[in-house]
Amino acid sequence: MARQLQKELKMTPAWERKKNRAKQILVGFPLTIILVVVNVVLVGWLIHVLHAVFTDALDHMSLYEWTEHLYFLAKNIVEKL
Repeated sequence: MARQLQKELKMTPAWERKKNRAKQILVGFPLTIILVVVNVVLVGWLIHVLHAVFTDALDHMSLYEWTEHLYFLAKNIVEKL
């Protein structure tokens, strides 16, 4: 199986391999960025909620409020630049 794949790769022209690699990068890079952003938002919210629970704070934000808070925080930072 692996040898057959190696033979197919050798038979594939270099330009076609480069084209396939470019497709992988163009699809993979934005997906990676989206997953990293979603992960940061969810982990930040989880830390916020856990801090509110363990410190008996009753003012923890919902996930929607948390994302809205982060959006306006980032927007204000960008405007000041």
